[in-house]
This record gives sequence, structure tokens and C-alpha cells, in this order.
Amino acid sequence: MAGDWIKVEKASGGKPEVLRIAELLHVHPTHAFGLCVQFWCWCDDQMTNGDAMSVTYQTLDALLGHQGFCEALVKVGWMTTRYGRIRVTNFDRHLSESSKKRALANNRKQGLRERSTKATRVPREEKKREEKKVSKKEENAPSFRPPTVEEIRDYCTARNSTVDPEQFRDFYESKGWLVGAAKMKDWKAALRNWEKRDHAERTQGRKQTSLESNLSALQRFAAGDEGRVRKGDGPPVRLETNQ
Repeated sequence: MAGDWIKVEKASGGKPEVLRIAELLHVHPTHAFGLCVQFWCWCDDQMTNGDAMSVTYQTLDALLGHQGFCEALVKVGWMTTRYGRIRVTNFDRHLSESSKKRALANNRKQGLRERSTKATRVPREEKKREEKKVSKKEENAPSFRPPTVEEIRDYCTARNSTVDPEQFRDFYESKGWLVGAAKMKDWKAALRNWEKRDHAERTQGRKQTSLESNLSALQRFAAGDEGRVRKGDGPPVRLETNQ
């Protein structure tokens, strides 16, 4: 006796042996399968090693409610008789305590595999959804088209910009319309950045020119003062600053 459950597969009702038993007993396969389940339950309750001592075919047929069932089991190879004993074929494989332990262990392993596979599949599915979202955004985003010189000139005119349209286009055309390592997305934004750099360079240039001019004036003044001193026209001029 190996517990209060038995191993029954989903496909058991359609096995060739069950269909053959139905044919031999002249019953529907569902009826034949029900008789088999009743028989397996009896074996599970009353047997420990697959042998049934002092149990005849007639007694077992009467218990299951269908004459000729045991003979049908013998014909399909699910039962044998030896030395007056009924012996169930493959009892150790399907109805013994060890077979049930193996079945439970296999179920646990299968459950672990399914949970592991599911846990691995979820991130992948999320990644696929994210990739689809990105793809849709890329599809909806307008594709970049390099501007013509006329378009650049019109934009510069509208902004009163001093950027040279031809120089701007030639520069980015030679770079493949890349900004750094990325493909340009907005040439107008690039032109505005160009304006800022030009303005910064011009401002720096003006400061440098003013500084050079002041230094030149000081040098001329110092040279004139030195000449005046050599001629004896008075002491050198002292420049003072307010502290």
C-alpha cells in the first residue's frame, strides 16, 4: 500500500492497451479506462510488491463489476498469473512507494525548471517591449535631411545671423553631418551653436586687439618719455593709479 493517490497520465485513457481492453469487453473506451483506474486503486491499497495471493479472476471481476476484465488485462500484458498468484506487471514502476517518490521528485524538478524558465523569460520579454517602444519612437521621429544652402541662408536672414551659409554647409557636409560621433538631428540647433562660438571668438578677438592697442600706446609713450629725459626736458613722467 503506497498512499492515497496513484499515477495516472493525461494520455492514459487513449493508450492502445485501454482501447484493446474496451474491444475485448465490448464497452466504450471511457468505461474501460474507468475499470483500469478502479483496478489500479485496488492494487495500490492491497498490494506491496505486485502479488495478490488467494485472489482469483472471478473474485476480482466481481469486485470491479465486470466479468472478463482480468482476462483482458492478461491479454494486453498488464497482468500475469504464476503459481496461482495474480501478479501486476510493472508494479514497481507505477504503483510502488519508490515510484511515487520518483514521480514527486520529477514534479518538483519540473516545477523548478518552469519557474526558472519563466523568471528568465520575463526580463527578455520586457526587453523586447522596450526595444519595440524605441523602434516606434524612431519610426515616428522625422528623418534628418541635410539642408540646402538656400534654406540655411533663409534661416540666417530670419535670425540676422552672420554665419556664412556655404561655409556652414561645407563644414558639416565634409563630416557626414555628424555632431561628434552622433548623426545630426537638428541643423538649426547646430547653426545656433555655431553663432555662439562665432560670437565668443569675436569677443575674444576684440579683447585681444584692445589689449594689443593699449600695449602699443604705452610703448610709444614710454619711448617718447625716455627721449624727452635724454634731452634734459625734465624727469620721467610718473604714472600713478588709484588704489
